[in-house]
Amino acid sequence: MGGEEFNKTYLKTIINFVKFFDDLRIDTITISNPYIIFVLKNKFPKINICLSIIAGAGNMQEIKVYEKMGVDWVVLDANI
Repeated sequence: MGGEEFNKTYLKTIINFVKFFDDLRIDTITISNPYIIFVLKNKFPKINICLSIIAGAGNMQEIKVYEKMGVDWVVLDANI
């Protein structure tokens, strides 16, 4: 995202995008950005968050950090 996620206008766009899906009763989204995970999990606590393989969680320590952020599932790299 190149830091755009910290721009208030861009973040509002992301939140509105997810709200659209929340209104459709989508129950899970896949995300790789830790900041976006934190924001969306606090804004939409009923939506399950799947950590994308792109996040590169490669060990239990990293997975536990994401778990504390509210991640419900983790997609692991096939090489792990």
